[in-house]
Amino acid sequence: MRVVWHVLGFAYTWPAPTGGLNVSRSHAIEAIASRYSKLKLDRRSFALFGTGSKLRRPKVPLTWKPMRARYIALKIRPNWKFGLKAWMKMKIKNLQFASCAIGCLAFLAANGLAQQSGEIERLDPAVDAIVPSGAHVEKLADGLGFVEGPVWIHKGHEGYLLFSDIPANVIDKWSPNGGVSVFLEKSGFTGSDATDVGGQGNNGRAPVILLGSNGITLDKQGRVTFCQHGDHGVVRVEKDGKRTTLADSYEGKRLNSPNDLVYKSDGSLYFTDPPFGLRKRDDDPKKALAFNGVYRWSNRKLEVLSKDLKGPNGIAFSPDEKYLYVNDSSGKFIMRFDALPDGGIANGHIITDMKADARPGVPDGMKVDRRGNIYCTGPGGFWIMSPEGKHIATVLTKELPANLAWGDADGKTLYLTARTGLYRIRLNVAGVRP
Repeated sequence: MRVVWHVLGFAYTWPAPTGGLNVSRSHAIEAIASRYSKLKLDRRSFALFGTGSKLRRPKVPLTWKPMRARYIALKIRPNWKFGLKAWMKMKIKNLQFASCAIGCLAFLAANGLAQQSGEIERLDPAVDAIVPSGAHVEKLADGLGFVEGPVWIHKGHEGYLLFSDIPANVIDKWSPNGGVSVFLEKSGFTGSDATDVGGQGNNGRAPVILLGSNGITLDKQGRVTFCQHGDHGVVRVEKDGKRTTLADSYEGKRLNSPNDLVYKSDGSLYFTDPPFGLRKRDDDPKKALAFNGVYRWSNRKLEVLSKDLKGPNGIAFSPDEKYLYVNDSSGKFIMRFDALPDGGIANGHIITDMKADARPGVPDGMKVDRRGNIYCTGPGGFWIMSPEGKHIATVLTKELPANLAWGDADGKTLYLTARTGLYRIRLNVAGVRP
């Protein structure tokens, strides 16, 4: 009668009712074992149903084999433990342990069809060195407008996260002890008349206007630098709080809507400029440039590096700065360029193509870890890829993330800005941070 305990690092959500048990949209786990067995969760009694003589009998599908107990426990919490206690020899047939999802459990339903379990799709053994067993996505804040562009501010073991709430036109601050507060107002649009300013979007709950700031990063001096939709610029906040516009036009024509950015170690700034902050995007009459570019700003000069992408968005350097990664939200792919000594880029080619995945989500925010692995938003949540672009895992999220950033003192926590919520997940590797 010994109970063998296993860590349950995820909650499985049943996609539809099964048989006579209405467990639709309930968090659940299923086990099938010989009768005279008992399922326990976290060392406590729980809602159990089955065909064993010790348990009441619900309506069950005819496909269930006799003399078996099928247990369904509802509303399981992440990181609970579960165990099976057997009074006779137990045959666990449809419960299979594997390195998959966020925990260590996957199973086949009684009808023999594979069921989605957990928060992580592990596609390659290499991901086991990145995502620990039992890792899960944790929600930190909710009720925001449409959040983007996070960056972690180093303050010893404390620190805090900055991120844009684009419809609210503010940069918010989240701290472990203080929650969410406003860090900077009028971050993306400083004018007085917002008529036709900003792009149209939807945060999953309602339509929103994207007129505020977007991507945020830090320069070598720790100064906050961010992209603006409404003002079409890239701005740096000086130590005294004053703002310096680094770029808002190219060859006398106003930029579209700078989106994301990254500094190189030599102090030069690279950023993307898609049309997403314009009300009608490429067809907007206010669009001054005939292309959507990737730019480099250095020594107060702006140069265009690429005019070929339809929707350039996320941007990141490899740890050794030999490569520049740029994704295209419109084309649903990630490109890798050789980073040249003079600051230019060359030999761009697609290393990851997401078009085959029909789930909601596109490549948007993108970061790398110290081993060179790539982390990018995409269909289903965010994708983890090798430095060569091989897709090795997808971390599934309830809200689609738009961007991500490494945080905490050790740099091993990945923070996610996802529509109306702020989330995080702990990983085994540290990320490259500004």
